Amino acid sequence: MIWKFQKCFISSWISTRKLEHDDLNYILSISQELKKSPKKQRKHFSDFKGAKNAKIALILQQPNVYVQTPAILGSKLLDVKLNTIIDQHWDEQENVQDVFNYLEKSFNVIFYQSGKRELKLPSNFSVPLICIQSSYYKLLKCLADFMAISNHFNGLKGVKLCWIGPPTALFNTYMLLGPKLGMDISFFCGFCKDSPLTPAVFKDAKEICATTNTAMKQCNSLEEAIKDANVVVTTCNIEPDLKLSLKAITNGCNKNWHVLTDLPRCTNEMDEEVFVHRNCLVWEAMDNMKWVFSAFSINGILEKNKNK
Repeated sequence: MIWKFQKCFISSWISTRKLEHDDLNYILSISQELKKSPKKQRKHFSDFKGAKNAKIALILQQPNVYVQTPAILGSKLLDVKLNTIIDQHWDEQENVQDVFNYLEKSFNVIFYQSGKRELKLPSNFSVPLICIQSSYYKLLKCLADFMAISNHFNGLKGVKLCWIGPPTALFNTYMLLGPKLGMDISFFCGFCKDSPLTPAVFKDAKEICATTNTAMKQCNSLEEAIKDANVVVTTCNIEPDLKLSLKAITNGCNKNWHVLTDLPRCTNEMDEEVFVHRNCLVWEAMDNMKWVFSAFSINGILEKNKNK
């Protein structure tokens, strides 16, 4: 198993913007290996390097089936204890670092969801802090999607991903992390007062593309955006012109195409025949979330024990 090498990249606090190419590949590699490994090998982790009786905290502002389910399943896979803390206003405190100072004495890893764009935290915590979702980023779901895409394209380098729909936290995460893994991205987010909607991180994403020799293209129509795309991803929207049809996909995309969407979905995202198509990776990606959660947990527990 990969964890026997005890390679850890998390020193104290990790967020979407902190992840680089090697970090992403490492987490995705652990996730893939966990998914392929026999159950007996995964359970053996609880006896490794003091991981037995490890405790994980998950801080949420409200119950969320799409976050809590992979956390529960991922913890169970490793036979570690998960404690979920729900506090609507936890990240609104003036000294939010006190929350982590209080919890770090009791937990090996702390995952959190925040309504803020990004919390300003010091780097001297004794346990890894992992932001899996915020108002601007959606790390857990993004990496689960990348894991599904990689499985069908034998990697991510050279894959053309297309986004259709308004800018979201998930797409922000795609834009910042996809180019670091060699992906090209095109998108059409619709219009606002006759001007194309532009994601908040577009400028930063373009700078990343310049250093990774990848492409980032803003388009003016669905047809332009999906042209030759390998993967089309969409989200809830109210624009009829953004709804994905099987005809549009088969006429415009690469012959080897796949689609994804973020849950919960709405009726305007895609035709039902697209959602139930064998090339739709939604359920595979959702299942991958538990493996990504487990991979972050492994890395965090190893880092915590390394510092003892």
